[in-house]
Amino acid sequence: MFGFDGRIAFRPVALAGILLGCASGLWAQPVQAPAAAPPEPARNWGGNHMLGVLPAYNVAGQADSKPLTKRQKFRLFWEGTKDPIGFLAVGFEAGIEQANNSNAGYGQGAGAFCKRYAAAWTDATSGRLFRNSIYPILLHEDPRYFRRSASAGFGGRIGYAVSRVLVTRTDSQAGSFNWSKLFASFSSAGLSNLYYPAQNRGVGLTLTNVGIGYGTEAGLNTLKEFWPDLKQHLSRKR
Repeated sequence: MFGFDGRIAFRPVALAGILLGCASGLWAQPVQAPAAAPPEPARNWGGNHMLGVLPAYNVAGQADSKPLTKRQKFRLFWEGTKDPIGFLAVGFEAGIEQANNSNAGYGQGAGAFCKRYAAAWTDATSGRLFRNSIYPILLHEDPRYFRRSASAGFGGRIGYAVSRVLVTRTDSQAGSFNWSKLFASFSSAGLSNLYYPAQNRGVGLTLTNVGIGYGTEAGLNTLKEFWPDLKQHLSRKR
């Protein structure tokens, strides 16, 4: 199955404060107004999409170093879950599976399509919940993808994008192995054994789905890395 959270694709992210100063001789001398704090870089909570269809709520710039709160991590999950395009993508996926008779245990017909749709939606939703919310909260990891500077070069940016499935940023801004991705992949793939047809369950399929999920997220990370460049290039041609 595939979802925009990168589990398996197409089978397929402000708190700004101003510090107020207090002067010890308030009536004895004038008080200067405190300087306004610089605005925090905008988070990708809005309806940002790549290619017009792929949600990118978990994308941030390197300067956006402020860690996410638990509530914000959950919001990453929620924004992607309620995105209308996600429901259409799940329907598209279920239709392909129906045509190919994938997960043959579901059979054919309207009822089988509904089962495939429900399975695909559960796959995508559980993967997103584990990947963007539950494990990042428990393990104090940042579920966002941080774009690298263009000065890193084409090859360097590709290598960086692909490596993010293995390396992530913690809430304390340190680099770490991406445990959230690993645990989320196995949790979501393992959960699917509860509702897939009997012949489509087991350790082998779970490992296959985990592998596909890693490949999918690496690909999506690459698109997230270069999407601003591609978008700018396309806008110049108009």
